[in-house]
Amino acid sequence: MRYYATKYLINLFIVAASSFLLVLSFPEFDLGILAWVGLVPLFVAITGEKEIYGFILAIIGGIFYFLGVFSGYWRLTVTPCFTTLFWQFIWDRILDFLG
Repeated sequence: MRYYATKYLINLFIVAASSFLLVLSFPEFDLGILAWVGLVPLFVAITGEKEIYGFILAIIGGIFYFLGVFSGYWRLTVTPCFTTLFWQFIWDRILDFLG
């Protein structure tokens, strides 16, 4: 039983590492080459496992990936840019109206 628990934790760590590599491939970090190798740890983790366990690992990896993208890159990089553009647009419309 202890062997299986250790194996599951190692696979979970490998899947988290794969997600982390994929998050680092976004433009903010400028490590685009990692997009080509980011899925390799996930494939290593699911090789030789039952289909349902591989599916669960892939879902967990996707959750880690999207948490990293949306909490880090998207919220800190993309959202402020478009928020600033939105308020600039509104301010320009107000000035045009008062004009």
